[in-house]
Amino acid sequence: MTAHFSFGMIVALLTIPAFAIVFVGLLSGKMAVAAICIGLAVVYLIVLALVQSACNPSFRWLYSSMRAGARARRVPPKKYSAARCPEAYFDWA
Repeated sequence: MTAHFSFGMIVALLTIPAFAIVFVGLLSGKMAVAAICIGLAVVYLIVLALVQSACNPSFRWLYSSMRAGARARRVPPKKYSAARCPEAYFDWA
C-alpha cells in the first residue's frame, strides 16, 4: 500500500475559510458587509497563492529527498545530526 501526500491538499484545506467568509458576508444581507467579506476573501486567497508558490519548491525537494532515501533503503547514521553533517541526510548516491 502506498500513500501520496501533496502540498496542494494543505492549500485546498486552507481555502475553506475564504469560502466561509464569503458565505457569512452574503448571509448578512447588507451589501457593504458582503463587499468587505468578498474583498477579504480575495486578499486571503491571493496571499495563500503567494505562500503556496514560494513554499512548493522546498516542499517538493524535501519530499523527493525522503522518497529517494526510502527507495534506497538507507538510513543516516545516528551519530550525525542535520546541523553537523547535512550531506549525510541528503547524499543518496
